[in-house]
Amino acid sequence: MLVAARGIEEDGAACQPDSSFFMQKNLIAAEETPVYSYCFEVVLSMVVSWGSILMVAMLTNTLWVTACYIGSFCLLRSVVGGYHASTHLRCYLLSVGAYLLFLLVQFSLPTQYVSIICCLLTVFSVAVLLKLAPLEHPNNPFTPQSYQQFHRRMLLFLALFIIILPMLLQHTLWQTAFASTWGCTQAATSVAVAHYFSEKEERTL
Repeated sequence: MLVAARGIEEDGAACQPDSSFFMQKNLIAAEETPVYSYCFEVVLSMVVSWGSILMVAMLTNTLWVTACYIGSFCLLRSVVGGYHASTHLRCYLLSVGAYLLFLLVQFSLPTQYVSIICCLLTVFSVAVLLKLAPLEHPNNPFTPQSYQQFHRRMLLFLALFIIILPMLLQHTLWQTAFASTWGCTQAATSVAVAHYFSEKEERTL
């Protein structure tokens, strides 16, 4: 999913009936029901989200650029963290909505402006990530060692991306370049949004 839903602490209890069958059959313990329920809901949400995106990609003949967009986003997101929607429905709507926005821009952007747009988006992404990332999840805080590990991975990813992007543009692979850049920018935007809500929540405490 392009936007993750929050963890089991927030909404896992709401989906306990999903695993009641397994509990009745003594396949799982009662105290493990919320965990399995949340896992079932996450899997279902992922299937629906990815299925919707795949269907649109097939209908619009954009499988390759979709793969570049999702690949760059997911790789960077796994390292830097980002915004988590409060429900799976909101996660689905944001994920599919973000993908449709990407396609709209991809189809409408004049080719002669791709290079400058990619450069501007890359500068924005690098600036945001160097200042705010990586972000820890409240349910899985960093240790000093894990923070350094994710930070090094982020720097490596950004360095490789900055090296590869001009090569793609130079060889007129503008669709691949733009899709990958947009995915990275979305990951950076997700970090900025998550940071904003985290700061807002801390101010209200």
